[in-house]
Amino acid sequence: VGFMINEGRNEQVFANDEGASALTALFEGKARHQFQLIYCSFGTVEPKKHTIIFSFLRNLIEATREQGWKLLISFHDKQKPFPALAIPNHVHIFRTVPQLRVLKHADVFITHGGFNSIKEAIHAGVPLLAYPVHHEFDPNGNTARVEYHKLGLAGAGETDSIAEIRQKIRTLLEDPEYKTNMLAMKSRNALVTSSTFLKLFASIGRLNSDKSIH
Repeated sequence: VGFMINEGRNEQVFANDEGASALTALFEGKARHQFQLIYCSFGTVEPKKHTIIFSFLRNLIEATREQGWKLLISFHDKQKPFPALAIPNHVHIFRTVPQLRVLKHADVFITHGGFNSIKEAIHAGVPLLAYPVHHEFDPNGNTARVEYHKLGLAGAGETDSIAEIRQKIRTLLEDPEYKTNMLAMKSRNALVTSSTFLKLFASIGRLNSDKSIH
């Protein structure tokens, strides 16, 4: 049935104009080729994963320092706030962002490996760096498939050093194979339309109604 990306969904997420203005300024700078944009979002955060994720984000901030990159982090957890850190000028942290809009501008997407995020990254043609912090659920298998199809790289949030994180991001930015594979996967998905789906669905209906088959 294809990835079924809802491009028309309402992504107006800011309660005031300050967040929207900051994000617009970031997009404008990216459009003027002033920097490359690294986007990081881990989705819903389980309490037991806080320590791992906070430690990784500290390393990520250091890994992206003085590289000519901007780092956009989406982090929202009602149970525990983002830890107080000295946030350098290249880092922008939001409680939530309009992800489809952000991915249109991003050069690399760092994710926990959720399937919706992977689909949306493919739709936008953005190479992935996946850190599956939920090892007992789907993100671990999703990440293996991202690596297999060379849509991105996998990392280990608990053990990757600052240097390793930086090198993986640089590889995704500099090696065109990942972007090419993303766009090829996007093209394959584009072949699945509502029309082709309805034709396939109709053929299943005819098979079920064939009384000669029992």
